[in-house]
Amino acid sequence: MRFLKKSGSSRNTEPVKKKSTFGIPRGIRSFVEAIVIVLILRWLVVEAHAVPTGSMVPTIVPMEYLLAEKISYRFYDPKPGDVVVFKYPVDGKTDYVKRCVASGGQTVEVRDRILYIDDIAVLDSHAHFSNTMEPVPFLFDIPHEEWQKAWEERGYNSANALVGYVTHRISDNPRQILKYYAYYTAKEAMKEGLPVEPDTLIALIESIPVLGKTWDEAARYSLMAALKQLLGEDYDSDIHGPIIQRGIDKTPAMSIGYAIADNFPKVTVPEGMIMCMGDNRCESFDSRYWGPVSVDAVKGRPVMLYYSLENEPPDPNNPPGMIDNILVLVGSIFRPQDIRFNRFFRLLF
Repeated sequence: MRFLKKSGSSRNTEPVKKKSTFGIPRGIRSFVEAIVIVLILRWLVVEAHAVPTGSMVPTIVPMEYLLAEKISYRFYDPKPGDVVVFKYPVDGKTDYVKRCVASGGQTVEVRDRILYIDDIAVLDSHAHFSNTMEPVPFLFDIPHEEWQKAWEERGYNSANALVGYVTHRISDNPRQILKYYAYYTAKEAMKEGLPVEPDTLIALIESIPVLGKTWDEAARYSLMAALKQLLGEDYDSDIHGPIIQRGIDKTPAMSIGYAIADNFPKVTVPEGMIMCMGDNRCESFDSRYWGPVSVDAVKGRPVMLYYSLENEPPDPNNPPGMIDNILVLVGSIFRPQDIRFNRFFRLLF
């Protein structure tokens, strides 16, 4: 009797090997496809960023990692209140994360740390002030048009553009910085119960000739002469000399930068631009110092924190690259005690 084979595959049939495409093994091809998809998504849809500094405290704290979506601002410009990622205008390379506080056509001013938009005080719920000292006044005599131009053109096109601009003006007219010496000396005198008001001492020092080779020398001479006029026979160099020295010690290191932060003179944001500030208003290097941001420089809108780490922040002047951030993340796996799990997946809008 003859047995006929059943139709269909035989148990002994060898599996057919799947051919590779263009000579590329299938596994490598799948890996490459996955990388391409990730790169396309990163380019078009979402991008990860690391925040190394505390300029956005408490919204974002140092060494937090966030995801920013890149679709929204393809259809509309950032609005005041939005947290945005943008290219730092001075170098056009470094990514910055700040909050948009005003858009084109709006006026911006800071008076005693209170933000004014179009001359109306803003209920600034995101603002945080880590500096517990009283606000530093802006005592420099700069015409509005000149200040607006310096702000738009970023002073000397440097990182500390407005500080550099003001410093240059002081070198041409040192009497402007002498106002701060008088201001801080009066504050020190008031602590001792002396009848020395800042406005009075500032007015007096403006009438005294400027002498000396340095700001400190000029201030010491002017303050001694002003206090002698103000106090008359009650002036005592042994008592008032240390007060003058304390006033000198506080100036000008803290004056220019804090004056710009605490009492930023009014500017108008140009069309096609936005003004950005950090939520940590006293410790944020932002549009108050280096000017407006073009809407074309805005890369995306942060939507969520996905990782947070207690780690020493890197040098802000030498921000880490992508590989550096990956190494930090991988290293943190072995230090779970340094991971801030309670800040994972916080929304930023």
